[in-house]
Amino acid sequence: MIGLVADIGGTHARFALCEGTRGKRPCLSGIAVLACADYPSLADALSAYLAPLPAALRPRQAALAIAGPVSGDRIVVTNHPWSFSLADTRTALGLETLSALNDCTAVSRALPFLAPADVAPLGDFDADPRRVDAQRMGIVAPGTGLGIGGLLRNGTAASRPAIKRRWRLRASSPAGLGTSPTNGCCRGRGCATSTKRFAFCADIRSKP
Repeated sequence: MIGLVADIGGTHARFALCEGTRGKRPCLSGIAVLACADYPSLADALSAYLAPLPAALRPRQAALAIAGPVSGDRIVVTNHPWSFSLADTRTALGLETLSALNDCTAVSRALPFLAPADVAPLGDFDADPRRVDAQRMGIVAPGTGLGIGGLLRNGTAASRPAIKRRWRLRASSPAGLGTSPTNGCCRGRGCATSTKRFAFCADIRSKP
């Protein structure tokens, strides 16, 4: 059965068709990247992606990774005006199922499926940095906004809204990057325009 998978960010919406797996890896095809600003709603972007597909390739199921909190039917994208109902979108597109989860939760859950070739070391490590079998793994995802998440060995995944954070900046941040230093400095625009060196350290603890 063919399904639709999507990564919905604040700037781009990425879509692909998924037809089964090869080993532990999904078999993806028809990958497309659309600019969110070109479409008034997520349903419009989804319709634009699905429109050219022949009937035999039209998916009946879809799963969305959303850059924003997911806690019910109503979804609001954090750094984009899109706001939508999962139920209404499912009906409008004629899908049998439509599910969603936070994008950093999705990435965290994917960590155990990474192969050594998917990983590149940053800095000096005593252990092989390509190993992905650690008891605790974390992610930092700078994009339109800054997302963080993590995965415990028991399979528990958490994203930014579900974990406590303490950030300490050791340099002045560039002006005009918003009220949150981490969201301003560490997202795409901040990384691209910053002319000052800064460092941060995070103390991440899972909620009890």
